[in-house]
Amino acid sequence: MAHSSRLVPLAARMLAATVLLMGGLSACRGAGLVPLASAVTTAQGESLYVRLDYRSPAELQAAVAGGLDLFGAEMDQQRAFGRISAENLKRLQAQKLRLTIEPANAPGMGVRNQFDRGYRTYAQLTSELQSLAAKHPEIMQLKSAGPSWETTQGKADRQLWTVRITGPGDASKRPAVAFTANVHARELVPVELAMRLIQDLLTGYASGGEVKQLLDTRVVYVMPMANPDGHVRAEAGADWRKNTHAFDVGMGVDLNRNFPFKWGFDNGGSSDSPRSDTYQGPAPASEPETQAIKAFLSGIPNLKIGMDYHSYSNLVMWPWGWTASPAPDAPMLETIGRKLASFNRYKPIQASSLYPTCGTIRDFVYGELHVPYFTTEIGGRMDGFDPPFKRAQELIGENRAGAMYLLSIADNPAQVLQTTTKRRAR
Repeated sequence: MAHSSRLVPLAARMLAATVLLMGGLSACRGAGLVPLASAVTTAQGESLYVRLDYRSPAELQAAVAGGLDLFGAEMDQQRAFGRISAENLKRLQAQKLRLTIEPANAPGMGVRNQFDRGYRTYAQLTSELQSLAAKHPEIMQLKSAGPSWETTQGKADRQLWTVRITGPGDASKRPAVAFTANVHARELVPVELAMRLIQDLLTGYASGGEVKQLLDTRVVYVMPMANPDGHVRAEAGADWRKNTHAFDVGMGVDLNRNFPFKWGFDNGGSSDSPRSDTYQGPAPASEPETQAIKAFLSGIPNLKIGMDYHSYSNLVMWPWGWTASPAPDAPMLETIGRKLASFNRYKPIQASSLYPTCGTIRDFVYGELHVPYFTTEIGGRMDGFDPPFKRAQELIGENRAGAMYLLSIADNPAQVLQTTTKRRAR
């Protein structure tokens, strides 16, 4: 069933958003290494900020497998940026990878350790969501998907909040769209984008027109802050990616390596060391945050499509990430991905073209729930993870049209292939 032709212009009007990444890799394999570096002291010990000038996708894969916490990459220039532990540096340099030490405060190298007061804290986000739910009870529901790790330990009181927005009436058969953000703690813009989407839907519904038409026939689910403990660390200026699970050695699990689908598969794009920024955790879905996200997404009735927001690299990515082989719905996934990239002008790629990753939210939703799920990496190297809040507003503007587009095709995502076929037949 084709969606109304009036809905696409809405996405086009709510639009606006370059960097890149990498060529095809085979399967999720943990192998090889590489260093990059400018020394700083973190909770993980001494780390080095670096630039990698890679000559092939295999070199980038080797760097990530060797412990590189990849911040982002520029595919056309074949450059990548990130952080790596000092203990891995010599071992990786011995592999002849072209690594250059970068100052820790250089543009695009981690966070600036400045939490612009325009960004919401966890406490502010909680208060605002509660206020919005009270103001719009007829179309918005606020629930907790579960507690954070620190909450389970009695150290904090933080929840993974979820929002459900739809028009009044029986919504049980309406197609649903899901948006998740802030799986990685230091990535601040995704939280703000998710909150802007919530606000736009609420105000748009009250104004009538196309937004009301969409919400009367769709259900939108949003988890704006999937890693609240980690976000609180970022609020204090920490360059922090993981949750805050404390181990005997090291701290934190990379939640986007902890999902059960292909978890730890050859340690692809992940690590089995708690010291690593890509630590996959001691077991699949071992973390309360992962369990909450998994339950949230698995419990959505009639989920048809969704998006996970990250930063940075100006990318739109679709499954698979764990293998270079095309997904079963590759033509549809690529068509939607390219359409999303036409709005924000990002680079559209299959996720494994960057480097193989296993245990991700995107591959879990597609692999186990059989629902198309995408990843958007917002912003470029000069934006980093915490751009000034004024710049964040521009990045949000670049990505609002894509979110509305997903909502417009949620009744039947495969309709994009029908549209493509009709165009070719002309």
